[in-house]
Amino acid sequence: MVVCDVIMNPPQTDLLRTAASHGATVLDARGMLVNQAALNIWNWTGVRVDSAVLRSGLDEVFQN
Repeated sequence: MVVCDVIMNPPQTDLLRTAASHGATVLDARGMLVNQAALNIWNWTGVRVDSAVLRSGLDEVFQN
């Protein structure tokens, strides 16, 4: 089973913690946010950005 949450903050919600404790694969909203940002930067500026750099910065903000 895969459980996804679209809540950005906190990245690990009660839903995700509970699902993980029951063995589910969990996906938080950070991947969605990073990919939306990368696509929007490309759409607005024509510049392709490295999603890994965006993810690293976002993880720093959330200290993960």
